[in-house]
Amino acid sequence: STGINAESQRYFIKISGIFTGSLIHLVHRVLPGATEIHMYRSLIPCLFSWTRVMGARRFKDTANFGVNLLPTKYRRIWEKIKVTGSYEKFLFAMLCQIHPYYLESQSGRKLRAYSYESLLEHREEFCKNLLFELGIKEELTSLALTALEKDSQRNSPLSRKIVSKTPQVDIPSEARDWISRIGREEFGIEMEGPYCWLTTRP
Repeated sequence: STGINAESQRYFIKISGIFTGSLIHLVHRVLPGATEIHMYRSLIPCLFSWTRVMGARRFKDTANFGVNLLPTKYRRIWEKIKVTGSYEKFLFAMLCQIHPYYLESQSGRKLRAYSYESLLEHREEFCKNLLFELGIKEELTSLALTALEKDSQRNSPLSRKIVSKTPQVDIPSEARDWISRIGREEFGIEMEGPYCWLTTRP
């Protein structure tokens, strides 16, 4: 997300989606001086969410399609380490969308990063910090907390696509170990635990 403050106006631009992270560097060309806020989530829960929305068949197609959409530098890495599993392909694609934010941080740009897990664990503190970064009054924290209790996707086209009866997929330990190793060796990103929690943070 990016924000621009002026005396009379404030803009918020939300960049979301699994294949948009590699576009973040363009924000500075179009909106110099914009404040960046990056929200990320552990890889395995992200994968669970996508399989729930898409179902097994569409998920497999998306995993194959996603790798082909990656920028050249990431496709070169993939050609070197590629495997056939759909889970590995999807996890690699997600890692490639997270990595540009690490590069932004390393380049010295001001970047605030928040984990989805920290939102779930410390809701009030999270909301206060986020509102502060956005220049919004702290008094609105209670309103933000109330909004968190609502289903923002209710009756949306996305919610109607959710395959509600699809059981949670079982990710093989080999796939988890593989993406953890690739994150460390190819991206310098450390992960730990069965959910591939990002311990190296932007």
